[in-house]
This record gives sequence, C-alpha cells and structure tokens, in this order.
Amino acid sequence: MGNAVVYYSWTGNTEAAALEISDAAVKLCEEKQRGSFIGSACSALAGRRSKLRPFSLPDGTDGIFLGTPVWASHCTPAVNAFIEKTDFTGKKVFLFFTLASREAPEKLVSSMKCRIEKKGGSVCGCVSFQTKKGGDTGCRDLRGRARQWAESLSL
Repeated sequence: MGNAVVYYSWTGNTEAAALEISDAAVKLCEEKQRGSFIGSACSALAGRRSKLRPFSLPDGTDGIFLGTPVWASHCTPAVNAFIEKTDFTGKKVFLFFTLASREAPEKLVSSMKCRIEKKGGSVCGCVSFQTKKGGDTGCRDLRGRARQWAESLSL
C-alpha cells in the first residue's frame, strides 16, 4: 500500500509543491487548454468540472495527496472533476493548496472535505502555501515548506 500525489497546476506553483512531496506525482491534465485566468476563475466560482485526459492511480493506493491552486476562493475545475470521478472509499486524503491570499481557504477546505467524505474518504491533513501570482516555481521556500509538511506527516 502506498500514497499517490495528484495535482493540477497552471503556473507551476502547485506542481513545485507536488514534486517535493513525491517525484512520482500524477498531474491532472485538461483536454482543452484554459484561456484567460478570469474565465478560469469564473469556471471555478461556478463549480464547473473539466474534461480530463485519462489518468490512473497506482495499484494499492491507500492515501492521496491532492493539490490545487485556489481560484476565486474555489477549487479548480480539474480537481472538481477528479473528486467526482474518484472512489475514495477507505482512502486517507491530504489536501494542499497554493494561493496568493494570506488567508487560509477554510470554506474551500470544508467543501472539499465534505465531497471527499461523501465518497468514502477521510481528510487527514491540510496545508496551504502562499505564493506569488504568476508562478514562483524557483522559490526554495515553497518547495521547502511542502517537503517539511510531507515529512511532518510521518507516512
């Protein structure tokens, strides 16, 4: 049994965090490339789901690290689609977020936790990483904080 890291990233911030947690991460890719950030944020606000390219979790996955940028205080359409398609029965889920705001995304955490628990999962941890808009993948601080969080879970 093992853990899988699943994430969506637009600017590279969430990807940088995901790859610090595990270099064997599953990147969620949308079938259609997103246009403007404003249109994408509106899709997030509306709770829309993206059409995803096929993906699979490794056999024997019993824990999922699920990462998403926060758009307009909401989850990305790609992660909404992942939550809808995934059977979380018996799985421990650890949420991680990248966002420009200094405020923790409490409503988003609550919403995702509720949706995951309705599908049989258990949210066992959560962290948010404040980042700069426009991508800050070279930031050692972001990667260091992600690595430190994952190590603190002792999984």
